[in-house]
Amino acid sequence: MMFDAIAANRRRSYVLLLAFVVLIVGIAYVFDLYYEIGHYLVVPAAAFALFMAWGSYYYSDKIVLSMSRARPGTKKKQTPPPPTPGSRSPLDRAAPGSAPARRRRSR
Repeated sequence: MMFDAIAANRRRSYVLLLAFVVLIVGIAYVFDLYYEIGHYLVVPAAAFALFMAWGSYYYSDKIVLSMSRARPGTKKKQTPPPPTPGSRSPLDRAAPGSAPARRRRSR
């Protein structure tokens, strides 16, 4: 069951990458027909599309992680961030069974 889902995801990825390559080459072909350049634009467009498809398939995770400035996790215990002004920490709460703290009224 799980391996079927993995295989389906791979097939979908290949279809999307193929559609991207076909789209870029198709746009280059239309430009070639319109401007009557010959096929001098289709070959670089195909190379560019294949390079981008290959890079996005194999390096997309690293690209996204570097864009979000992610760092590897460590096993060292992290200290919690300091509380923001106006926030209450769990230590400010009243002990169970005690009377709730009174609030001052602002006049």
